[in-house]
Amino acid sequence: MARLREMDTAKVNVQCLSTVPVMFSYWAKPEHTEEVSRFVNDDLFRQCQSAPDRLVPLGTLPMNDIHRAVAHLFGTDRAGLLMN
Repeated sequence: MARLREMDTAKVNVQCLSTVPVMFSYWAKPEHTEEVSRFVNDDLFRQCQSAPDRLVPLGTLPMNDIHRAVAHLFGTDRAGLLMN
């Protein structure tokens, strides 16, 4: 994986992967933001599984609806998925 080679070259042991802020989708309807959050988190989790000792996923929550955000947070069943 190119990322790991670049990390080795730069002497980086662990990298945290996250999405770009525009993907937070705070402007969208809450149900859409929740769907985007789930999609982003699933993708980040999958990407980091290739090297879980070196890549750490930093997920996102649908923060434009606090009830959905809390439900999404406590519904996360992926060990090692951090939330911002």
